Amino acid sequence: MSKGIHWSDFNLNSVKGPIKQVIYINIESGCSNDFVRLPLMIAKGSHDGPTLTVLGGVHGDEYEGPFAVRELFEKLDTASLNGTFIGLPQSNPPATEGGTRKSPIDNLNLARVFPGNQDGTITERIAHFISKQLIDKSSFLIDLHSSGTHISTPTLVGYDASEKGVNNGSKESALSFGVDVIWGHNALSDGRSISYANSIDIPWIYTECSGGGWLHLKEADLYTKGVFNVMMKLKMIRGKIRKVQPKFQLLGDGDMDESITASVSGYLVPKVNMLSRVTKGQLLGEILGPANELLAKVKSPTNGVIVLIRRSAAVIKDESITFLVTGESS
Repeated sequence: MSKGIHWSDFNLNSVKGPIKQVIYINIESGCSNDFVRLPLMIAKGSHDGPTLTVLGGVHGDEYEGPFAVRELFEKLDTASLNGTFIGLPQSNPPATEGGTRKSPIDNLNLARVFPGNQDGTITERIAHFISKQLIDKSSFLIDLHSSGTHISTPTLVGYDASEKGVNNGSKESALSFGVDVIWGHNALSDGRSISYANSIDIPWIYTECSGGGWLHLKEADLYTKGVFNVMMKLKMIRGKIRKVQPKFQLLGDGDMDESITASVSGYLVPKVNMLSRVTKGQLLGEILGPANELLAKVKSPTNGVIVLIRRSAAVIKDESITFLVTGESS
């Protein structure tokens, strides 16, 4: 394994193709003289073309994205590649090592601190490097997430549903990815990789899948094929896009931080299934006590579609339980 280079010394333009190269990027952890090492996978083709950045492992308990990024890198042929593929399979090594959503070093969520700060904590420094050295240089961004340890979502692709997203290929890329659920957002919360990309007019999509704290190879394979579909759409590689007509075309702000939360601590018994269409006042779940006594009923505040269900039965007051998408398009 190479010693790597300091993050400030990295220059994408200095990588001459055709080449496939893994470069370890050293970022000061803020703990003594230690560095966090980002494994940057670069495939530069024989021909000019777009620059695609694909992120995996922004959260440390998500495994399908990292697997897919490595698979993509291994399968790419620089002789026929147009443009540059930048893959970061482990975007958040401290969280990956801990198997946690947040970094155990500074307790920050990488997906909430973009574009970061070069003089901040380690999570903010990682976000700064990804923002300024990768996203800024990109023609398109794909952020591969999954649900993590405690919650579950359907396999879906999120995209920019604004007029800009229709014009810059975000929606078309979501449709090309090949999944049953796509989710359009007209607005984004600050701090995400995609919200930073959006702010500098870089088109983007992101993914979610069922999670659970282990690697789902079927969903990881779907991610790999989906990114290849987008690369075909971008004319980076040749091939026929595997078209799937989505069964759900959802619309909403996508802020899962605003999910329905537990009013009391206990253990949760869901009463609805993923992607169920529910109505205002419908029972979504029950929170029970240690003797199975009913502590609280969780009811839907509005009509919508269920896109998040907590899978860890034990819940603490104010933790997320479910998330509703209230809009659908035909």
